[in-house]
Amino acid sequence: MNLEFIDTDAALSKAVRALSKASVIALDTEFESNRSGTTLSLVQLTDAETFYVIDALALRDLSALSSILDTDNITWVVHAGR
Repeated sequence: MNLEFIDTDAALSKAVRALSKASVIALDTEFESNRSGTTLSLVQLTDAETFYVIDALALRDLSALSSILDTDNITWVVHAGR
C-alpha cells in the first residue's frame, strides 16, 4: 500500500482525482479538543491502494473533498462518523 502525505492544495487535488475513481473509500478523522473548541487536525482516507493522510491544519480549506463526498458511486466506510 502506498502512503501519501497531503499538505498542499496541489497534493489534495491530485488525491481527490485518484480517489474519485474508487468504488469504496474508508475515512477517519482526528481532532484536537481544547477549551476554545474542537479543531479538525487530520483526515485519513484510503481506497485500499493508497493511504492518504491529509494535514487539515496546514491546508485549512478542504472543500476540494466535496466532489467525492457528494457522489452516489462511492461507498463510504467511516470510523466514528458523527
